[in-house]
Amino acid sequence: MKANNGRLAPMAAKRAFTLVELLVVIAIIGVLVALLLPAVQAAREAARRMQCTNNQKNIALALLNYEGSKKNFPAARLGTDGSGGTVDCGNGETYVVSTSGPLARSGASALVMILPYMEQQALFDALHADNVPIWGPDTAWLTAYPEIANALAQTPDAYICPSDSIRGVFAEWAHNVNTSQYSIGLGSYANVLGTLTPRSAFATIKFCGDGVFFYQRKIGIREITDGMSNTLFVGEVRDANLMDGGKAVNSNIWSHGNRMQSTMRTTATPLNTYPGLDGGAGVIEELDGSAKSNGGFASHHPGGCNFAYGDGRVVFLTDSIDLATYTAMAGRSDGGQGLTNLGTGNTGGSGR
Repeated sequence: MKANNGRLAPMAAKRAFTLVELLVVIAIIGVLVALLLPAVQAAREAARRMQCTNNQKNIALALLNYEGSKKNFPAARLGTDGSGGTVDCGNGETYVVSTSGPLARSGASALVMILPYMEQQALFDALHADNVPIWGPDTAWLTAYPEIANALAQTPDAYICPSDSIRGVFAEWAHNVNTSQYSIGLGSYANVLGTLTPRSAFATIKFCGDGVFFYQRKIGIREITDGMSNTLFVGEVRDANLMDGGKAVNSNIWSHGNRMQSTMRTTATPLNTYPGLDGGAGVIEELDGSAKSNGGFASHHPGGCNFAYGDGRVVFLTDSIDLATYTAMAGRSDGGQGLTNLGTGNTGGSGR
């Protein structure tokens, strides 16, 4: 470019950012990221919680479809793990424990029994839960069919909350099963046994719960006099692989029914009590000292947990819920009063 006098005009000098300006820009970007990140995380958690809600709704609907077909809900554990006899449940109620039949010792959970209603017929067939006593007191069932071990290592997506920490993690403790030899899948959900505390007698917890799901006994809708819309069926469990000093403190194996642990829990323990800690209702321990649990429901969702009612409705209960109200939501026919003092001491029944 030429100036008016015919000489070339000097090019305009290029101006770069100064160090101070660059630092200011970086600081502004950092502030914006800091402001946006919580919103992004909150949006992701909202999406995860919605998926968790859908999971529980599908479980609740599968339970209802099972009941529609069988005329009762599945037991939290298909059979028993101890000897037979009569259990005194208190309040004039007794239960005769059956040990006859090929599945009398089966530990298959309610979540196993509803697999055909969760579009998981192939997985149900691989477990042979309708003719093999899986999770029985010995391990003969585990070697009966190779496909059983493969099926136990799987967990349906609908049984895992996206906010939980267990995806791809296997159980470190599984009763008589050697977890260094077999992989055992975990889940994020458990059925509600009622309002019994972990301090209750073993046999009482197994057979005398005031909720809907416990050992061997199969409850029908007619027995839920509090109403399906007023009775909790399914809640969340977090960190199902948690260990403390070599002791399992929160085992939740989706295929297994085990009192106050795998897929069978209570509302007597305050909501979101940290796994393994005594929230005031006590802690249940295996007789060999290998595991313990507070039997409670908890999640990684900020502020509370998702629960499914018997009518298929899913609600988010907050940590601030009154304990008496929360406890009473689990009883099937107590008029909303709960039976938290039924049975004391870890006595009676098997240690399993």
